[in-house]
Amino acid sequence: TGGYYYGDQYLVFDADSICIIKSALFYADSINTITFELRDDNGIVLDDTTHAVVPGDQRLALNFQVPIGNDMQLGISGSNSGLYRNNSGADYPYNIGGVVNITSSSAGNSYYYFYYDIEVETPCIIIPSEVNDQGINRDNKKLIQIKDILGQETSITQNIILFYIYDDGLVLK
Repeated sequence: TGGYYYGDQYLVFDADSICIIKSALFYADSINTITFELRDDNGIVLDDTTHAVVPGDQRLALNFQVPIGNDMQLGISGSNSGLYRNNSGADYPYNIGGVVNITSSSAGNSYYYFYYDIEVETPCIIIPSEVNDQGINRDNKKLIQIKDILGQETSITQNIILFYIYDDGLVLK
């Protein structure tokens, strides 16, 4: 059972590895503009996105960059959202792909708020099994990409792990 809820509540979850919450299904009561938020365990916003919703169900792109962590929050900014929530029958935890584990809600284990059919993506991380840097002549190799740990193309940045991908297939960390 459930209904449309107009307050500010959220889901609590753990992330066992870096991932991206790509999208989720939402059920709206009326036309509205809502800001969806990913927050850390202290309620600090890590990522957000704003969407116009229409009555009924809709899949919305979120693309939240989720770090490893416990007791993080999936919620909304403010109240008066008019999004559907279950108010009985929640059966925590909900494991999503072995990466995200929804453990409860801000209003207790009887409630489930807003985010349904969550799509999670884990980045493809290229980790060389063993790279022997001796004898590699980089003068004859062409650097074709630099990627960060999430697999996103980036430029040279200090104090983070980067993967340098060369035209012959060599990957250096």
